[in-house]
Amino acid sequence: AATAAAAPARPPTLLAGPPEELPTRLAIGARLANLTIPSAEGPQRPLQLGGAQVRALFPVAPHHDEHALTLSTLSYGRHLHVAAAVDAVAIDGAARLPAMLADALQELAAATGPRSPWGLS
Repeated sequence: AATAAAAPARPPTLLAGPPEELPTRLAIGARLANLTIPSAEGPQRPLQLGGAQVRALFPVAPHHDEHALTLSTLSYGRHLHVAAAVDAVAIDGAARLPAMLADALQELAAATGPRSPWGLS
């Protein structure tokens, strides 16, 4: 009698198994990111603290040890405030990041036409 050859075993996929276990399978199979960009919309109206107008708000986000860069953004009024946490060992030239962001904003402003209502020049 002839026997059928067994099909080669296929590794399970992330979708194999009960649906309620999918988040766990995704977390276990996930590749850690090395960049995080949390963004939050802040108040559009001016705030006051102790009778003085708040001129700026700066975002603070937790920085994961295995992430090379965290760029946090927070809008306030018509401005966008950016904060960075950088692993200078993982990112060569990290000290140039502020200048590179400024250059990118200038490039964006030039590509989008005349001065924007958000104060980019």
